[in-house]
Amino acid sequence: LGPEERAFFASLGGVSAHIGAGAPLADLDGRYERFFERAGVCLVLVRPDFHVFGTAKAPAEANALIHALARELASPSVAEEKA
Repeated sequence: LGPEERAFFASLGGVSAHIGAGAPLADLDGRYERFFERAGVCLVLVRPDFHVFGTAKAPAEANALIHALARELASPSVAEEKA
């Protein structure tokens, strides 16, 4: 992530984690590796409720994913629009 994207993500309480062989977090049963392979992605942005917000096929797409998150958070919700 670029400095601005990293700061925005951190301001939300977001954390990043590298999972896999030689990474700080181990994929003990290979579940994450299978997910990433089947989805054809290298990174995933997961919401606090454990739903997937979005994925990226290359690390270079990470900033775009954070920008999409920022746009989503800035847009009014359907409930607010009906009020």
